[in-house]
Amino acid sequence: MTGIPSRTRSRRARRRVAGLLVVWSCSVGACAAGRVGEAGRSSPLGAVQALFDALEARDPDALLALMDDGATVTALRRTPDGWRRSTRPAVQFAEGIASAAVSLNEVMRDPLVRVDGPLAVVWTPYDFFINGRPSHSGTDAVVLILDRGAWKV
Repeated sequence: MTGIPSRTRSRRARRRVAGLLVVWSCSVGACAAGRVGEAGRSSPLGAVQALFDALEARDPDALLALMDDGATVTALRRTPDGWRRSTRPAVQFAEGIASAAVSLNEVMRDPLVRVDGPLAVVWTPYDFFINGRPSHSGTDAVVLILDRGAWKV
């Protein structure tokens, strides 16, 4: 990347990570160290917070424990030509988080939760931090299902 200032390269890297977290499709949260208590998973919001905790811990097993088999992570990123969408299986997402060379932290702001039987949606603005510094803000839309008493993405 010769000729591109390091600040620009850094912004591009943050945008790539940011794009991964905009939309979660069919997935739920886990807590650090892979242990999600029933209290955390007994509510959709608790499950999403557990997912953010697993993300911060870079724990792929905890992330996957909170996701339904076949879950995907869809990211939307604004480009000069419009919106770009990418979808990855949860396993690929978890592997990418585990191999991140930086610390990641996502913080919800004013989440909105809607539940209808075994289906829930958590829609929330968020702030994302890389190595403790603000990276970007956005909106998450997380779809969850109730599976044997625990909410899963």
